[in-house]
Order: sequence, then C-alpha cells, then structure tokens
Amino acid sequence: MVRKPRGRSFRPFSLIRVATLFNDLKQPNRAIQTLEKALGKLPPSDQIVAHGYIAGPIRYEKSGLQGEVLQNAAEQLYRAGDKAKASEIIRQADPLFRHRVAIVVVRDQLTTSHLDPAAIAGELKSENPGELLLVAAGRQVELGDIPGAAEYFQRFAKSPMQHADHLYGYAVRVAMMLQKPEYLTLALQQGLRAAERTRDPERRVVLLSSLAAFANARLP
Repeated sequence: MVRKPRGRSFRPFSLIRVATLFNDLKQPNRAIQTLEKALGKLPPSDQIVAHGYIAGPIRYEKSGLQGEVLQNAAEQLYRAGDKAKASEIIRQADPLFRHRVAIVVVRDQLTTSHLDPAAIAGELKSENPGELLLVAAGRQVELGDIPGAAEYFQRFAKSPMQHADHLYGYAVRVAMMLQKPEYLTLALQQGLRAAERTRDPERRVVLLSSLAAFANARLP
C-alpha cells in the first residue's frame, strides 16, 4: 500500500496515458507534445514522491519508476513516428527497460511498417538482436504469415546468442507452429548447446527436461 503522494508526483504516467490515447486516435503530433510534457515532469531521482507502508520512501530511481517512464514514453514515441527521440530517451534507461521497449516495438509495429528487428536492436541498444528476430517470427505466426515467420526464424537461427538459454523453449514452440521438422530439430539442437553452456546445474536440468519433452512429443 502506498500513501497518497504530495502534489503531482505521478504526473508523468498520467500524461503518457493521454499520449497513448492520442496515438490510438491517430494524432501523433499531439502524442509527441504530450510525451515531451511527461518527460519534463520527471522528478529528480533523489526526490521522495511517496511513502509506502512496506517499501518506505519511493523515488523515481533509474532502475524503477524513472525506467518505467522512459520505457513507456519511448514505446509511444515509436508509435508516433519519432524514432530518433525514442532512441534518445530509452538509451538513458537500464538494459531491462531497453529490452522491453524493443520487444513491444517489434510486436506492435511489425504489421504497420517495414521494420527490421535487428535494426531496432541497434537503434535501442538492446542486447541479443536474435531474440527480436524470434519474437518477430512468433508474431508472424500469430498473424498467419508463415513465409514471413520462416524467414525471421532462419535469421534467428543464424544469430549469435549470449546468455539467452531461456529463449530456446520459445524457439521450439515457434518451430512447432511452423510445422517444419528441420526447424524443430534446429531449435532443439541449439537448446542442447545452450544447456551445455549453462553453469547452473538446476537450470540445466530444467532446460534439458523441457527439450526432452518436446523431442519425445514431436520428433519421429
């Protein structure tokens, strides 16, 4: 529970919601103007904006509220067409928030503009562009564009992946939806290699168990 903040400390979030509405109404200029106001309302990171009964003092710290504001603002700036500003804003945030923005942008805008997931990773300084290619493949499957999904999946399979063993379960699911045995075999092989690289024994067992279950269920 959070005590009522003084003044308009949570004003940035309210303004971002208004900007989201302007984007929904196809009014990008008003959305951008509102987002600029929201960013201008960000309190200093050391300023206490509220008191939680359990959490104690609440501030707009980079790893918390500030990061959420930057993430949400960047997502809406991308929607409004101001990619340069979106990139500038999200680069101020921690990697977690940049990662979230990149995934949202790929999923939400893949059908409205010709976006290259790998290029988005570069623009937003997001790690593992291969993950965005996999997200794009899954999204295309959802939209019924199997050839497009297959192209993204092939690019994902060729992309270097670091510290991303959590992705291979999703890769197997996407491969299953594509209904191509060679893609499923490829995803399982990559998952096995990821398991071999995992230093955490418990995590390795979980990953191997999941892969074995998929293999027994789907491979002849």
